[in-house]
Amino acid sequence: MIVAEDACVFLLPDPVLLGPRAYAPERNFAENVLMLCCAFFACRDAFRVLSLRFERPPMHEGGRQEELIDDNLLLYGKRYRLSERECEVLRYVLVGKDNQNIASAMHLALSTVKVHVHNILQKTGQPNRQALVQDFWKTS
Repeated sequence: MIVAEDACVFLLPDPVLLGPRAYAPERNFAENVLMLCCAFFACRDAFRVLSLRFERPPMHEGGRQEELIDDNLLLYGKRYRLSERECEVLRYVLVGKDNQNIASAMHLALSTVKVHVHNILQKTGQPNRQALVQDFWKTS
């Protein structure tokens, strides 16, 4: 498109298709359209990446995230009337552990962890772990 426009402007004496010549000295119309398209796609992709990070927040062990979890876990547990054991399981869920790893870390049977996770989801009214994590960080 840029090459065709340049050819019309520079080779034809009076281009009929483009109307009066009101150009910016740096770019022609096609280059401006190209820049707008690039900006649109860059913003769209940035929005997708940021929304993915909201839906699945990064899970890092240690550091500031675990401090924030410890600070807010007691309040969250009281709000939804979670037992102490459910709060312990919830902490592992928030860190990103799966049921098998939680069972190993807490020296529990896998079925016991599944029951605790199920009870946590029921008490908080969340459909899955991802929604539970989002709700915890939203309300904390």
